[in-house]
Amino acid sequence: MPRTRRSAAPLLPDPRRPCRPASEFELSARYYRETVPSFKASFKDGRNGGDRPILTNAPLAIWLGLLATAPAAAWAIERGAARVETDGPRMIAAAPWPAILGGALAIGVSAAAAFDGTRAWVAALLGWTLLALARIDLSHGLLPDRLTAPLALGGLAAAWLEAWEPVGPALGEAAVGMVAGFGSLAAIATLYRRWRGRDGMGLGDAKLLGAAGAWIGAAALPLTVCLAASGALIAVLAARLFGGRLERDGAVPFGPFVALAVWIVFLTRGDMLW
Repeated sequence: MPRTRRSAAPLLPDPRRPCRPASEFELSARYYRETVPSFKASFKDGRNGGDRPILTNAPLAIWLGLLATAPAAAWAIERGAARVETDGPRMIAAAPWPAILGGALAIGVSAAAAFDGTRAWVAALLGWTLLALARIDLSHGLLPDRLTAPLALGGLAAAWLEAWEPVGPALGEAAVGMVAGFGSLAAIATLYRRWRGRDGMGLGDAKLLGAAGAWIGAAALPLTVCLAASGALIAVLAARLFGGRLERDGAVPFGPFVALAVWIVFLTRGDMLW
């Protein structure tokens, strides 16, 4: 007598059997299987959500290299500032060596936390150049062209190489940012000179903002100027509050506040603008 083959089990559930709801353990396991692999992939790529750098983005070798280079950068900044001693009058007491060293270390840490590989070194070089400009402007009220010009060219080169994609400016936007940054502060300085009959802002500040525009783009310049102006206002109010003497026509270096604002916007522009 030939054997009859059993029919395969139906693909659809039997309507006579009640569907058992998934337990909490099963739901948790399903969530783990769906989310953990994608999170590991994004962590490995150094991106959180595909568009932002996350903390500890750089490998350990980059961290150690930047931290080891920071003291040498601080020494170079101090040595370079010392060569400017005879070029102009001293404005404010020079920042102590521990402050310069702490700033160089903080720049290295933030660059390693925000970027990876070669980009971390380029970002640290940008930060250390800004620190050198702030140090010189604090002491002498001067922003040397031999620092601002290479800074602008470096920003254009980084944009041409698309070093900061996808959140960085393209070459055209970097060029527009450089022109807009310099032109805006230069126009303000010219209007102030015609209105008051004396200089209120040097062209060094305009050159610094123009160089910054090549790194952060034209869209980030208004935010940068607002942060710098707010920082300068807070510093002046704090100096008056704690007994500091500031003459009515006294000069306040604006370069350090611009440099700090540029560094903040450069690190966080992916969250603020794009």
